Order: sequence, then C-alpha cells, then structure tokens
Amino acid sequence: MLHLNGISQVVTADVYSQKMKKTIPVLIIKAPSIDTIKNVVYLLHGYGGAPESWLDFKRLLLKTSKQHNVLFVAPDGGNNSYYLDAKTNSQVQYETFIVKELPIHIDTSYFLAKNFKKVIIGHSMGGYGAFRLALIYKSYNFAGAISGVMDLTASSNKEEIINLLVEDTVNGLDVLDKNSVMHYVSSQSKDTTYYEFICGRRDYLAEGNKELAKLFKEKKFNFRYTQTRFGRHTYRYFKKQFPKLLEAFITR
Repeated sequence: MLHLNGISQVVTADVYSQKMKKTIPVLIIKAPSIDTIKNVVYLLHGYGGAPESWLDFKRLLLKTSKQHNVLFVAPDGGNNSYYLDAKTNSQVQYETFIVKELPIHIDTSYFLAKNFKKVIIGHSMGGYGAFRLALIYKSYNFAGAISGVMDLTASSNKEEIINLLVEDTVNGLDVLDKNSVMHYVSSQSKDTTYYEFICGRRDYLAEGNKELAKLFKEKKFNFRYTQTRFGRHTYRYFKKQFPKLLEAFITR
C-alpha cells in the first residue's frame, strides 16, 4: 500500500480467482475525496509488464480520478497471457478474471453510480486484450489501445500465444488469425462501444492497426485511429501517448 500525504490513495488488493485458484494482485487508484464512482477504468499492462507500471502515471491518474470521479483498476495479467482463457493451462484464465471475477470485487468493494461508465484501456498485449474483450462482451463504453497487437500473426510472441490456445500447433497460424481482433470485428455488426487507438508509423504493428481502422470504417464502428508520424514499439512511446488516450476518454 502506498501513501501520499498520509492518505491511502493507491492500494494493491489481492483478488481471488475461483477459476485459477489463486490470488491476483490488482493495483487500485482512487482519489480519497471521491465517494460515488462514475467511471471504472480497467488498465491492462503489456507483455512482461506488471500493474506497477501504471504508477508512472500516478499523479495524472489521481488528478483524473479527483476531477472526473474515476476508479482506476490495474490487474496483473500474467507475463504473457494476452488476457485469454488458455486451453492448455488452468493457471492462465485471465479473460474470465478480467470480465467476470474482478468486476464482482469492484462492485462489492466500492460505491458505483447507477449508470457508471465502464472503460478498458491497454498497451501492446493489453491493447489486444482491451479490444478483444470489448468486442466479445459489449459491456464497455470506451475501449482504448496504444500499440495494440491487433493482428496476432504479426506478434513477436506467436509461439507462446499458439501454445496457450491449442495443444496441436500444426495449424498455429490459422489459430492466430481466428483469435486476432480483426476476426471479431468481421464476424459482427456495429456495436455501441467507442474505440480509440494509437500506433506509431514505425511500429512493426502499424500495419495491423491500420487494417483494423479500415475494417472499423467499413463496419461503421464508432472509432478514431491515430497513426503518429514517428514512434516505435517502445515503452517510451507508450508513456508519451497514454495521456492523450486518457484525455480522449475524458472528453467523450
């Protein structure tokens, strides 16, 4: 637990996952002056990351929490889970945790406004998780991503993802294609979520993000895609772009 000015503002909670049979650390950030929460924002870290990475934005998140009645919830998504329910590993069931188990903890631990807004934002692996879960469950008002892995066939961790999804890896690339964000968009009509995503032109994932934007446009989704002139797939780029993505949510 961290303290600022003697008041608990940032807390790490251990939330038990019934499906994985283990506790998952979850970083929770909320300005102490807020009673009724109007926005719950789930923050999904990238590959090899951890909830603590969001502390790089601690002052910004606390300020946003205070001004706009926001509760920020940053769960540990494992080293390489891609926020999936793995077919091959019972200890990697993060889709169920993020969508079902963690919201129950939040609902019972905090006083939420009757019509609170539910938001999901992620970086890289977390960007994939945010968009995929928003497309499947349709329970989020806003989904945001920075340098998201929208096309799994372009991921630098293809073998790891395949091993999570299937035991027989012979048709691995087909499995990646069927679990890419584009596949979920292609198989449905427009939904009510607003999608905001950012990627640098020099990022090796830029082409997949660009193709997703084209597909969103064809399907008449409510979205905005920004491809910056510069920017590679780096944590430094993520840190620069996250405040812009957060502002996009606030001004919606």
